[in-house]
Amino acid sequence: MSAYVGIYDTLAQDTDLAGMLATDHEGNPAIYSTWGLRNRERPYIVLRIRFWPTTTPAVRVVDLSVDIFTGGESNELAEAIRDRVTALLNMKTIAADEAGSAGIRVRLEDDGEVPEPTENVVHWNVTFSGRFGPQRIIENLVT
Repeated sequence: MSAYVGIYDTLAQDTDLAGMLATDHEGNPAIYSTWGLRNRERPYIVLRIRFWPTTTPAVRVVDLSVDIFTGGESNELAEAIRDRVTALLNMKTIAADEAGSAGIRVRLEDDGEVPEPTENVVHWNVTFSGRFGPQRIIENLVT
């Protein structure tokens, strides 16, 4: 298990969020780690996560970006997906290993619509920042 898998599982296992998303070719909620191909069914999410070192060797800074793509002209569905993603991730400690000793904890930084050149595509970006490392440490760092 990894930080990415912990975040993916948290989102994919939520029935409310899964009900808002299309499904991938295996029937799972449409949550990806790479930008979508033109023929991907919308709505879908792209997760991007980056890690940065800190002065504490066991802890890393985390930047998490959640890109939401929906069809149509309205932001309503994108905003509903954003609200659910935020409820699931913001200020929650998510297990990042099988033993539950490592975790990731993020807080909402910003969100907003991203202009898209393609008609009938709504792109919404949500950014989080936080820490990855031993749960006993990160729960006290991200408040």
